[in-house]
Amino acid sequence: WCNGKLLGKGNWEGRLPAGRHTIEYRKEGHKSSSKEIAVNNATFYEHTLAAPVPLYGAIEIYTNPDNAEVYIDGVFAGHTPIVKRDVLSGKRNITLKLPNYAAKSTIMEVVEGEMTEAMISLDKWMAVTINSYPQNSSVQIDGIRIGTTPLTDTIMAGEHHIHISSPHYNN
Repeated sequence: WCNGKLLGKGNWEGRLPAGRHTIEYRKEGHKSSSKEIAVNNATFYEHTLAAPVPLYGAIEIYTNPDNAEVYIDGVFAGHTPIVKRDVLSGKRNITLKLPNYAAKSTIMEVVEGEMTEAMISLDKWMAVTINSYPQNSSVQIDGIRIGTTPLTDTIMAGEHHIHISSPHYNN
């Protein structure tokens, strides 16, 4: 960044007009490093900035029921209840998974030096939408006819056998 404008990512080489400029190295979840420089028309400058310093906070997650798998930004972190320190500050995508419950994702804002807490209830029921071509095809879930397509219904979370059939088409 130079004077608040993004010039590139990583190394940057280019011309700046004569005068004073603030160059900055930014990265999400990190403390930026910056330097004020003076440029004149006759000189080539090479400046190096220190890498941004990571800023960490902590999260504490409880679920009902317990023992859900916790993923922070897609990386497995453990099971609930969980306290996780050294979590990079900023918005973190939290995904919770537990067999026979609907997976749940949420965004948690992790603040530097603070503990962010969440109590999340997992649902046994989830919405399902089934479409087909042709429409008006018969839908069975786990051997029970529940309607015709297009169909939106609520079912218990978990694995199910879904069978769609229509006259004059192979099942």
